[in-house]
Amino acid sequence: MVLKANLIEKPKKDDINKLLLNALMSCNGIGEKKAMILLQHFKTLKNICNAEFKELEDVIGSVLATKLIEFFHTQ
Repeated sequence: MVLKANLIEKPKKDDINKLLLNALMSCNGIGEKKAMILLQHFKTLKNICNAEFKELEDVIGSVLATKLIEFFHTQ
């Protein structure tokens, strides 16, 4: 009998990316394309959350930047 040393597998990068995309897409107005653009630009959800309005505006426009800031700071 072979016992596996690690019973809990490390999540795959694709699974983590899907979770991040879904988190961003739960904000009204952010679809898969914009979520992917945000992640490509800012690299992490933390960086997106901490981004200044102007940084977000440059990437996704003022309307969505406002929605995203409101989303993260009122949840």
